[in-house]
Amino acid sequence: MISGVIHVLELDMRRHGLFEPGDCVTYDGFHQYPELLGGDVYVIDEVLGDMVRLHEFPEGKYDSYLFSEYYSGDSFQHYITTASEEETGETHWLIPEIGEGYTLRLRRLNCLRSEESLKDIDISEIQWNQNEKYGVTGETLHCPCCNGERVLYAELQYPGILLDGTTTSTGCRYLAIDGSHRIQKLLYYGSKTARCYVFHIDEVRNYFEKLIKEH
Repeated sequence: MISGVIHVLELDMRRHGLFEPGDCVTYDGFHQYPELLGGDVYVIDEVLGDMVRLHEFPEGKYDSYLFSEYYSGDSFQHYITTASEEETGETHWLIPEIGEGYTLRLRRLNCLRSEESLKDIDISEIQWNQNEKYGVTGETLHCPCCNGERVLYAELQYPGILLDGTTTSTGCRYLAIDGSHRIQKLLYYGSKTARCYVFHIDEVRNYFEKLIKEH
């Protein structure tokens, strides 16, 4: 867990000093501030050198290196879990290297994005959900999970998220953990590649948390 925090600090130094009052930021820390939830979005009220005050917690002062810019509307606002269908009542991706019963809040990966991690990947090398689960191809905009609505209105300007270094059921190198509907739409309109953030499983392993069952 400590290595993940160090990585966050090193990456966020590039963003330090860019914050201004009113900015929306994502908290990238772990347990440094118990009242803050990793991946949640907060609003900066005041910048105090290396520290910031948050609108939601006006009495506190927080280390600005533990925050990064929040980009509204992109894939980093969603979640995935590696829980089995029996546990949750719906199907999720299983990542063998993580195991069942874990959740990853994708917004936690906000601090890892960089120009180096943004790549154009051949779609034939990507395992994506509708294809793996339903056998859907790019010949149609229809999707059994949403009747095609999420495919039709998928915003192609937002990159997806892929994991490298995982074991996939199809043998593809990359696992799409966000952006499968975008991939289907890209294929339908003739694209052969998808622009995605690519993270190795070892980079994100510390961000998985044990799934808490609701009774």
